[in-house]
Amino acid sequence: MRERVLALREAPNRRAVFGAYFMESGHRFELRPVLTEEQVDAVERRRGVTFPAEYRSFLMEVGAGGAGPDYGVFTVEPPEPEPEAVPVPEPEAVPVPEAVPVPVPEAVPVPVPEPEAVPVPEAVPVPVPEAVPVPVPVPEPEAVPVPEAEPLPEPEAEPEAVPVPEAEPLPEPEAEPEAVPVPVPVPEPEAVPVPEVGPELDPGGAPSDSGATSDPGVTPDPGAISEPDRVLPFRPERTAEWEEHQAAEPQWSAYGDSDEDGERFREAYAAWDKRDDELLESLTEGALYVSEQGCAYYTLLVLTGPERGTMWQDVRAAAEGVIPFAFLGSTDRVTFAEWYVHWLTRAERLAWQEPEDRTDS
Repeated sequence: MRERVLALREAPNRRAVFGAYFMESGHRFELRPVLTEEQVDAVERRRGVTFPAEYRSFLMEVGAGGAGPDYGVFTVEPPEPEPEAVPVPEPEAVPVPEAVPVPVPEAVPVPVPEPEAVPVPEAVPVPVPEAVPVPVPVPEPEAVPVPEAEPLPEPEAEPEAVPVPEAEPLPEPEAEPEAVPVPVPVPEPEAVPVPEVGPELDPGGAPSDSGATSDPGVTPDPGAISEPDRVLPFRPERTAEWEEHQAAEPQWSAYGDSDEDGERFREAYAAWDKRDDELLESLTEGALYVSEQGCAYYTLLVLTGPERGTMWQDVRAAAEGVIPFAFLGSTDRVTFAEWYVHWLTRAERLAWQEPEDRTDS
């Protein structure tokens, strides 16, 4: 099959196949190299999933992405291989030469002559002269005159004591008057306007994002599963639950005009909007994005649950949720191999025709 796809690069009407050539992009009937079984196993371990058998065979026999339905099949990148441990050779043992005994020469006695005795001369006595007394004259001290002491003045007479009148008793304080409470008027606090919480309102009073075609806000990564760290079963019934939830969107007209009614509406809408996001994200749980159809439509391969191995379409951009992929005029489920072979057959039929206006480039 890989050779059939690559051969379309030389087909005369190859540009007529949708998605093959789009301005400067398109898959141009190129295919990525195939993966080994070990690489596929490594991708599954990294994502915590097990691919259906048909998709595994495609990755190992056709290619890990490239030419295919719509704008091509998303690429699956294998993880980088772990570096192999390089064995370190043990160092060879280096032989140590045996110790060679070194002969020690015998000690040779050396005669040491005894020192000769040196004669010490006798001490010669030195005569000491006698001390001669020298007289030193001492002068007598002069007499210092002492002045006579003046007589002390007689003390003055002590002043007479002045009688101090007795203090009159203080009058008892009068009783304080009782406090009379005076009412103080307290002004009422002014009402502070509380900013509205929740969706913005248009002039008609309805939420600005009340339309049924709200942006799902999900742009999948190529080849990604919806929950790479937490694989959940694919539940197609969630689309019907989401549609029922969409129909139950709170409407401003169902509430009154008072402030309390406005607050109740905002609370109800916030709760509804949170649940809407949860349901919207849960629609693709357990599925793998395999291709892009354009205009935010995607094709999914189911990995878990009873629908495992079948193809589905993410058309949330058109407010239709996730629906099964089916060929025109049929409602049967389609597997990955059927989906890809159907595209290849139609592409070969169209590409090998002679174009009406042949302009190869």
